[in-house]
Amino acid sequence: VISRRNKYRAGTRYNTRGADLNGHVANFVETEQLVISNGSWASYVTIRGSVPLLWSQTGYKIKPPLKINPNEDLNRKVFSLHLQEQLSLYKKQVIVDLLSQKGSEGELSQSYYYHFAQENNPHVDYFRFDFNRETKGGNFHKIYELIDRLDDQLQYINVCHVNQQGEVFSDQSGVFRVNCLDCLDRTNLVQSVFARHALNQQLASLEFDAQSEFVDIVFKEAWANNGDHISKQYAGTRALKTDFTRTGKRDTKGRMKDSVNSISRYYQHSFRDRFKQIAIDILLGNFELSVANQSIMWNDDQLKAIEVCISFIESDVPSIEEIIVGTWIVLLREDEIEKQVVLVLTKEVCYCIHYDFVQKKILEHEYFRLEGVISLQRGSLKRSKQEFLQVRLDTNVVSQKLVPIQTFYEPPSCPNQLMSTIANEMFETTKKINPKVVYNQKEVHEGDIVIGNYRSKEDMAQPTSTE
Repeated sequence: VISRRNKYRAGTRYNTRGADLNGHVANFVETEQLVISNGSWASYVTIRGSVPLLWSQTGYKIKPPLKINPNEDLNRKVFSLHLQEQLSLYKKQVIVDLLSQKGSEGELSQSYYYHFAQENNPHVDYFRFDFNRETKGGNFHKIYELIDRLDDQLQYINVCHVNQQGEVFSDQSGVFRVNCLDCLDRTNLVQSVFARHALNQQLASLEFDAQSEFVDIVFKEAWANNGDHISKQYAGTRALKTDFTRTGKRDTKGRMKDSVNSISRYYQHSFRDRFKQIAIDILLGNFELSVANQSIMWNDDQLKAIEVCISFIESDVPSIEEIIVGTWIVLLREDEIEKQVVLVLTKEVCYCIHYDFVQKKILEHEYFRLEGVISLQRGSLKRSKQEFLQVRLDTNVVSQKLVPIQTFYEPPSCPNQLMSTIANEMFETTKKINPKVVYNQKEVHEGDIVIGNYRSKEDMAQPTSTE
């Protein structure tokens, strides 16, 4: 049993969900069951992958809330791109959706079916099997009923058989695309059931006894191990429910192991996955500095603040998770009062959100559109050397209620070159909308330029130069 993980949208469980704008989905794995004998071989391929829509799960709860992007046109485009790629690779697709039909999972499943129906592709079948409802009360034997329900599709898809001379006796004509929410535990079980049916066909084509006890033992062990390895990469633990895959039944020992693994998954998600995600991105060449600022350079309280602020503005920008350029925590000074704000930079807007870290809530917020940015200037205070970024705004474009010169200061114990990173990201993003924007990269001291919000008395006392 060989599993091949797709390099696109790779990552950890709650950091990569659903699809990206190119139709690549999280936890996409192609698994091949291969039987070789005396130069002849028989192969069976199946795939798994996250629901190909724009959706996410963020937060530190055991089960974070599931959010589906409400932009139907964007979801339709993403779904279509994913399907086109899959059909070009595998011909026919039989979607087996194992999601629960209750709560947020049910909403995701309904959206999945809606886009399938809208696509109306004759080469794609959709079959819904509410795994949790069907197997309630330990009725795992009901999984085998899928073989009867999908008998026509199983016969049509078949397996690939090639003899010693390289002649193709039979060809696989499509794949089963199985998914649950994580594409791990429920998916493992159902894929193994389909694979056992395919193994009978493979062994028969090679003239082996498919009902041998030895074959059954080897098969169960291989598929249980396969599920464990895929789960370790995505969720950090072994798969759940593998006692059924290994033995054909559920027992108390297996349920206790599942409980331990569930707790371990929560720990992995809360404390380790963001570092693991950075490592994966570096390995695949997807690493960006702005992502590092959000994922690795802030502490847990700061990450929580960023998460709350992103959730707060999601109603204004429905597809915000796909267009965020960077998120940072900086200081804003007004009337000699210093406050922490979360900057959320998207492709068109910069949000400044005042977050109270004591009360753990948002106090106020404002934003400016990047098309209204005239210039950027980075500098530092003369005595403290504290860095700042000054953003000049055209109040005829942005709200006239905004201070025309916004100045953001680096907070204590901030990541190295924070203000430089923010300035570069904001300039490059703004330039795409407003080519006339100016970024003076020559660093100046506060006494050398007019500061829009606040200048400390000790700095004001210093002699100023003119440039």
